[in-house]
Amino acid sequence: MRHPGGDPLTRRRRFLALSRHAETPRQLLLELNPEGTDYIPLPDEVEEDLQAIWDPLRMVLDDAPQKLTRDDIVSEWPPDLAKPSPASLWRCLRRAVDRGLLACEGTGKRSDPFRYWLPEREAAWREQNPLYDELEKQCRDLNLPFISLKEKRRRLSQSASIRMPASKGGRWRRERFRSKRGVERRSFTTVSAQR
Repeated sequence: MRHPGGDPLTRRRRFLALSRHAETPRQLLLELNPEGTDYIPLPDEVEEDLQAIWDPLRMVLDDAPQKLTRDDIVSEWPPDLAKPSPASLWRCLRRAVDRGLLACEGTGKRSDPFRYWLPEREAAWREQNPLYDELEKQCRDLNLPFISLKEKRRRLSQSASIRMPASKGGRWRRERFRSKRGVERRSFTTVSAQR
């Protein structure tokens, strides 16, 4: 039995159980009644969070073009709805994976973050890209780092902002300079071929 945290005078307690029987719940949140004679089961906060977040989360994952990290999910969250806190989103994702509502892969490290998706979305991705399974296998075999949707969009906008030189005879010259904050930046300028 553990104190659930928060209010030190609460009559709530979290009971943890280990059993060889599958029907035994791993944990229960119970509250002592006002008379102090019996415990009343309470809904778990994670369950309430999952129910509150599930509809917008499903909407985000339904429209996903690839597997999404937690940062991707937050950045794709509908603007007219309040974004969940990172901790509650993490708890809800973990609970949804435990229930089989979502699929998850990754180790949770920076180079291999957890990625979440709806299992039924893989069929749509396979229809869009016939080589989907081969590309996934190749990424796993070569241990390639995962590129999040947020990073892909950032790279795409960067590459769209770089323009080719206006003159035919121009060529690229890379210049490096330091900004006021000391961060190295690169700029591209065209240099005429005629000197």
